[in-house]
Amino acid sequence: RYTGPAKTVNRGFTVNPGSQKAALLRLDSDLTTSGWINTLSGAFIKTGTGTLAVVGQSINVLGQQQASVLQAYPVYSATGDAPANGFGCFQINNGKVILGVAGQINYFHQETIIGGYTTDQAGQETTGELEIRDGYTRCNALLDLGYYNGDTLTAPTPLQPRITVSGGVLSAYGFIIGFGYRTNQNTRPVMDITGGTFLVDDEFRFGDQRGATESPIHATINVYSGALIHTS
Repeated sequence: RYTGPAKTVNRGFTVNPGSQKAALLRLDSDLTTSGWINTLSGAFIKTGTGTLAVVGQSINVLGQQQASVLQAYPVYSATGDAPANGFGCFQINNGKVILGVAGQINYFHQETIIGGYTTDQAGQETTGELEIRDGYTRCNALLDLGYYNGDTLTAPTPLQPRITVSGGVLSAYGFIIGFGYRTNQNTRPVMDITGGTFLVDDEFRFGDQRGATESPIHATINVYSGALIHTS
């Protein structure tokens, strides 16, 4: 957990929680690094209201393995411990992550979640945002935007998890915008493309709500500039 003032550093860090386990980084303020991020095992979960910006011309592995049971209800303890299940290989639960400068390469090796399930408490759910500004970012599995991210109890005002592509290339095996197999889901995920290219190789699920027809997920994709390309 980082609680200091906004900071810029030139050092990278290694994430190594163990196979199918997760390390959790909570930022209460903004942190910018020109170093690398290397996830050797398990998952990397970003939380806290601060922004993590990765601005170095580095090759970064931001996630290796998702949880063994991805659709479990994760339990986030008050002490800051990561849950045992219910997380992607990389997940933004709160705040924002910015990736991309010319020459930067980023990899996510399994399912990646922007805005996920974190609580069953009334009005306490949070959401996250990913921005791609340049470079090349690759998700080798599904990229999920809004994964069980709030319902009428935990988020009475619907949350808007967001991905913005403003430059460079974001490439994914598959893309899900709005996912929920349970009742009363009310997530409002938004994908904004204002430059650069978003490539989807295979699966493309738009508003993937199978929990209840009376509470459909409202998903939005805005292509202002740049390109969205579904290759198959």
